[in-house]
Amino acid sequence: MAQVAGDQASIDYARTQLEYTDDHLTDQRRTGIRLIDAGNVVRATKTVVVVTQLQPISVFFTLATTHIQEVQDALRQGL
Repeated sequence: MAQVAGDQASIDYARTQLEYTDDHLTDQRRTGIRLIDAGNVVRATKTVVVVTQLQPISVFFTLATTHIQEVQDALRQGL
């Protein structure tokens, strides 16, 4: 009887922990980089996937000065 009660407690605990893993992605976030592959040992503390926020977002890149006008025109057109 004690074994059954212990097993039920383990099940209840696992269900409670599972409730914390539910994340409803909005239009502003996407799943991205997968951090594990088939055959990896996964532990409870292991990050499996990265969720990336899309809005707001900043992007930094280098650009040749000869292309600045092109990029500015595209931004004005909303591209």
